Amino acid sequence: MPAAALTFNCRLDTLLFGEILKRTASDVDLSSVFRERTGMEISEYIDHNIAVLVSFLGREPKELMENAATNFLNLKTFFPTVSQESSEKFWNMELGTLTRYREELLSLA
Repeated sequence: MPAAALTFNCRLDTLLFGEILKRTASDVDLSSVFRERTGMEISEYIDHNIAVLVSFLGREPKELMENAATNFLNLKTFFPTVSQESSEKFWNMELGTLTRYREELLSLA
């Protein structure tokens, strides 16, 4: 994981979703629903996304175009091994198939 992502500790779930929840009358606890469905916290999920984005945004566009290997991430080693369970949950959500997504959406109906 890039060093910037390791030290990034901003709780975006509170910043982003907290304001929405304050303005929207609802009995839904977004954090709880997300945790129940995915097994991870919203903040954890956002932190993982930011780490992946930083790995690409920290490179020059020319490098990404000229060196195809920079476009690929090693799913086993990208995040520290201490967060392996969290990483697996993240990649499982991000690398789903259309079939899986369709089945999940149909199960909600």
